[in-house]
Amino acid sequence: MSIQQTGDPAKDLQRAREATDSLQKLLLAAFTGGIAIMLSFAGSLAGKGVNPKWVVWPAGFFTFGLILSAVSLYMAESRSLRRRSAALSGRETVVIAWWMQGRTWTWLCLVALIASVIASLIAISLIRVPAEISQNELGVWV
Repeated sequence: MSIQQTGDPAKDLQRAREATDSLQKLLLAAFTGGIAIMLSFAGSLAGKGVNPKWVVWPAGFFTFGLILSAVSLYMAESRSLRRRSAALSGRETVVIAWWMQGRTWTWLCLVALIASVIASLIAISLIRVPAEISQNELGVWV
């Protein structure tokens, strides 16, 4: 499989930035949705006698990922301002440290999302419903 190039570096760069923006939006939605799902699940189980403290770690992981995404957006703004000031001063290239590059922050956010999902699955698997509250044979809570 080959990557199609437009022949115009500016268009290729624009496409890459649009793809990165879409990925950032997806990550922000996933982290925010993960927090909402975990908290609503904990709330629904609290009515069934399950202590909601189990949700602290999964929600914490999703919150950490949300913070990483926010820092990533800040770094993108910082890179844009550096490029603009370099263009205004007549420099053609800008040296950006590895920890400020977009790839670094995108990978960190993806790893945080994977860790958040794993933490959620582990926390959910450790939930124990009290013995007096159980499901009947049809799967309905009684």
